[in-house]
Parts: sequence; C-alpha cells; structure tokens
Amino acid sequence: MESNRQSLNSTIQPFTEQELEAIYQEMDMHNYMHETNINGRKVTIVGSNYASPLVDIDKFVHKVLATKNLAFDIEQTKAGQFTVKALHLAKYYKFILAYQSCYSKIYWYSEHVELFFKCVKILGLWGYPLGKPNQITTGTGKPDAQHFNDLITLIREQSKIPEFLFKLHRRIKNSQGNNLSAKDYVNALFEKHSKLLVVRVNAGYQTDFRKSITLKQVQKHIRRFLNNWRNNKLFENCVGYIWKIEMGDMKGLHTHFALFFNGNLLDNDEYIGQQICDYWDYVITKGEGICDNSNRHKKEYELRNCHIGIGMIEHHDLIKRNYLLENIEYMTKTIQFIKLKNSPKTRTFGRGSMPKIPETPLGRPRNKLSSIDEPSKDSPSRLDGSTIENQPIGNTDTSNLEQINHNRDYLFQEILFPSGANY
Repeated sequence: MESNRQSLNSTIQPFTEQELEAIYQEMDMHNYMHETNINGRKVTIVGSNYASPLVDIDKFVHKVLATKNLAFDIEQTKAGQFTVKALHLAKYYKFILAYQSCYSKIYWYSEHVELFFKCVKILGLWGYPLGKPNQITTGTGKPDAQHFNDLITLIREQSKIPEFLFKLHRRIKNSQGNNLSAKDYVNALFEKHSKLLVVRVNAGYQTDFRKSITLKQVQKHIRRFLNNWRNNKLFENCVGYIWKIEMGDMKGLHTHFALFFNGNLLDNDEYIGQQICDYWDYVITKGEGICDNSNRHKKEYELRNCHIGIGMIEHHDLIKRNYLLENIEYMTKTIQFIKLKNSPKTRTFGRGSMPKIPETPLGRPRNKLSSIDEPSKDSPSRLDGSTIENQPIGNTDTSNLEQINHNRDYLFQEILFPSGANY
C-alpha cells in the first residue's frame, strides 16, 4: 500500500497558484458573463465571481500540504487562559465560514476543495463561525485556534490516503489526455489550412427554461447542432470544432463551442458568430436558447486581460496561436474542477475528426514553429469519464489512420448519443 502511495505521489504535479487562478478565472469569465433577453433585447450580464472562493480554498489546501507548520502556537497559562500566536497559515482563519458558502450538493469539485469540505464536516465545523482565536468553544473546552489547527492536521492526514491520491492522479491524467488531444487537433488544422477564423459561442438557455433543461436535452441539442451542418450553408466552410458542457449557478447547463472556419474563405468572425447564435436560439432550441457570441466581446476580454485566441489566426502567428492553445488548455482543466454529481461518466468534452494532412501542404510554404506544442503521435482519447491510452501504431498508412479516426468518432457518438435512443 505504501509503495502504491509513493508511486502515485511521484506522478502528481500540483498546479501553481498562477495556474489555479487562471483556471478559475476561465470559469468566471464564461459562466458569469452571459446574455439574456430584457424587453426583447439581448443584454450582456456580468455576475459576481462565484469561483473566486473556490480558488482560495484550493490555494489554502495546497499551502497546508506544502508545509508542516500549524496556523497557531497555543499555550495555556496556569490560570487556564490561552495565549495564541499567529503563524503564516493563520491568514486563512477568518475565511473558513465564507469558503463554505460556495458549496453546492449538485457538484463534484477538485480533489483539494472536496478534501476541505470533507474535513470541515468531520470536525463538526460546518456552519460554525470561528470567533477570536483564543475564544473557548462551549462543549469542547478548546480555543477556536485549536479547532483551526485540528482542521489543518486532518487535511494533511486525509491527503495521504490512497483514495484521495488515486482520484487526484486520475483527474490530472484525464486532463492531460484531453489537453493533448485538443492541441493535436488544433495544430493539425493549422497544418492543413494557412489561416483559421476562430469563432467561440456559449450556447445556453433562457432564464425561464434553465431549471427544467436536463443533460439529456443538452446532448440532444448538441447532436442536432453538429449533425445539421451537412445541409446548412452557414457551416460549409467550417473545418473543425471543439465543445464542452458546463453547469453554472447563473447560466445552468450550457455548451461552449470553439468553431474553426477556413480563413481563406471567410473573415467576418463577429457576424458569423451572431449567425450561429441565432441558429442555436431559434432553430436548435426552438426559441428556448440564448447564445452568447464571444467574438463580439473581444474588447471586454482584452480589458480583463483575457486573451482567448479568437478571430483570424494565421499559421505563422505564434502569439495568437499560443493564446488559442492556452485557452484550450484551460478549457480541458476546468472540466475536471467542477462536475455534475448525477453525470460522473457523461462525456462533457469533444472535438471533430482529426483532419487528413496532405503530404505537401496547400498554399505558401510553412516554417516549422518550434514554440508551438508539437502534435503527439499517441495522444490519449477521452471517450467517457476515463482515459483511454492509444497503443503505438507503428508504420501506419493513411488509409489505416482514416479508419482509426472513423472508429474513434463512431465510438464517441455511441457513448454520447447511444444507438436506438429517441431524439
């Protein structure tokens, strides 16, 4: 058992504070900036940052696990009074009750956030307002500073059990698999096309329908959205897509789409994004939808210092391509940070078929871009809540690659949208 624990520990690379903040900022930006209808007009609403307490909890637990000290040095005098000296972790003391306010029964959170909630409940501190650190709690005879020290000790103990380590290892591995798969896909699209017009839309539901929309209905709408492309001129120059389903307190269930169009044939990304939003609102959901066109908010994102890699991106534009890849990386990570409890194995992320790359790329010659992540030859392909490792293919010819892609895409459709189901 101890050897398994050490093995898992050796493969886990914790997120830095900067990475955690960026991940939760991504969640805030897309879950709490949305459009709604007011008196027949679309209005953009920016809500409060629900995810902000979550990143603070994550950082707190990471700090606890990275150190050995407690939050307070406590001594008891002969008169029975307690003297308390605050240490570094004491700065989190006053936020413990506030951290609990973002808990919801319908979500699974990151392993570190779940660990915090679990330990608070075990110690009976749920809903308990910690007072002054030297304040004695009736019934325990302990100062509140000791309760906080007990919480830190329990978090460290619980973080060493195999169940926690396994879940953490699995999430990171799954996230890396999604990330590699999506980046390989985007880089392959750029190998085939000299420039891409990237359109991002966030497809949700109007306020009156959000509480009643089920995950099965969202899956039905995604299937209709993707399958209808064959006969819709709006998508005739669309060469790829990435999508993910999320759940937000304000937006309810919604789907993020990153759509890639041939940049040699189209250039008006804001107009195309709005056409797609109208298609979702009035055709796919039959008036129940409300879709946000991210390309229309490029200036707002820039003011928030959020570069999400949308609009026209040329093959040689390293800066914009890296913005795009960074955004996709955060998309794949946020999937793992909050999930619906009633759908742990439902596929919430997908992409189009890997394009066939011509031996001689069309258009102008391309220089090799060393600073862009190179496509991986054996990227894992996520088909449900687990990670599937591809076996080495070896010397595979083009026809066999096409068959592999076909099989993978068929399996993806079967898992998300099983045969025989009524849609």
